[in-house]
Amino acid sequence: MSLAGARPAIGGILYLILLATLGVYFTFAAVQGDYGVLRQVEI
Repeated sequence: MSLAGARPAIGGILYLILLATLGVYFTFAAVQGDYGVLRQVEI
């Protein structure tokens, strides 16, 4: 057995974590940021 089979699974998990992190960041910025939804409602 080799560890080569485990690498794509780890890469896939890291890719999904990266996508989820970016999604949360941009969603947060869209709601709370300088030009976000809450700031627009304030105005």
